[in-house]
Amino acid sequence: MRLSALEQRIYEIAAPVLEGLGFDLLWVEYKSDILGIFAENPQTGKLTLDECTAISRELSPTLEVEDPIEGAYRLEVSSAGIDRPLLRESDYERFKGLEAKIEIDPPLEEGQKRFRGRLEGFENGLIQLKTDQGMVDLPFNDVYKAKLVMNDALMEHTKALEENAENKVHII
Repeated sequence: MRLSALEQRIYEIAAPVLEGLGFDLLWVEYKSDILGIFAENPQTGKLTLDECTAISRELSPTLEVEDPIEGAYRLEVSSAGIDRPLLRESDYERFKGLEAKIEIDPPLEEGQKRFRGRLEGFENGLIQLKTDQGMVDLPFNDVYKAKLVMNDALMEHTKALEENAENKVHII
């Protein structure tokens, strides 16, 4: 997912704030006077309502000071969702074995630009995807859009993540 210059500026402002709170900023989206901040708790892979509220309360004053957007806008903080976009190189390893849809631009030499298959990993700047036609290596830098496909395997993966996070002992 490519960011506009404004979205990139907001990302640079917001990322340190979220990191300071212990969250990962995934992407920023600004359209129709709505600023969407999509993040996750790295331990659970999602955000609770309380976590969204905490991010909003901490980020709002920083955005007011930096003032990257002219005029009024509404800030919305949200989880990326279960069938989340794949944005970072590490996402392709993290979700290895799960099904994804990937669109690249420019297309491969054969003219194909849309792919669907099982993620097999990431190596040397290439996403390894097993499709019905066989293995394909897609250049990460050419990814226009990529996201996980909602299916039973993804649901099981998410459930396992949640259970793992619940079982961790927090020592203060």
